[in-house]
Amino acid sequence: ITECEELIQTKRLAERTDLTSQPLFIEGEPGTGKSALAMAIHSASPRSAKPHITVRCGDYAEDVIGEVLRDRWRQAQHGTLYLEEIRALPRNEQAALAY
Repeated sequence: ITECEELIQTKRLAERTDLTSQPLFIEGEPGTGKSALAMAIHSASPRSAKPHITVRCGDYAEDVIGEVLRDRWRQAQHGTLYLEEIRALPRNEQAALAY
């Protein structure tokens, strides 16, 4: 399964990423394993004993997603907050994530 050069490079990057606490943006087509990669990075990181919370942004209406994100952020404190379908977020919520 790791014969593909792109997958080998992704694995190497993920191994280095688990040493940092910086935000990470995982991008790819549906069904390419983004969620599994995020869980693997979390599991190998120093915060593996902390929560790994997933939010499917497209599942929430614009008027409630901000509160959902703040609530899940508190739940995942010092753990991992994995946002699926981030492009479904309203622009103001996307901008808030950058700060």
